[in-house]
Amino acid sequence: MIIENDYTINDFIVLLQNGQSYFKSCCIEDYTFTLEKYIFDNVTFEESFININFKNCSFKNAIFNKCNLKGICFNQCDLTNTIIEESDIDWLVFENCILKNIEWNTNYFQWSSIAFHEFLKSYNDNNIVWM
Repeated sequence: MIIENDYTINDFIVLLQNGQSYFKSCCIEDYTFTLEKYIFDNVTFEESFININFKNCSFKNAIFNKCNLKGICFNQCDLTNTIIEESDIDWLVFENCILKNIEWNTNYFQWSSIAFHEFLKSYNDNNIVWM
């Protein structure tokens, strides 16, 4: 993965507020920061490194394609119809989330492909709302 854009949280927020919905080859990182009450509906992250937390955010129809998802907690987020595919999962938590129709295509945890139900059973013990 080649990172071309290293965004601060503030830069990232400005891009979202300006309507950007496609992020490729970027790094968005601050593992101590929680982004609250933002709408990421129809946003695509491709070949990107993401390491921030999200609370009360909407990710309806969002796509994470070939990303490195490290140290992310989705807390009270709506991930309806979200697609996560071909991504490396280092640490990912769904806490009190809506995961209706989530697509979990080939993803990797500790260098091995892992099915979504196995990932949730082994690495998530939080409340999940399937609806």
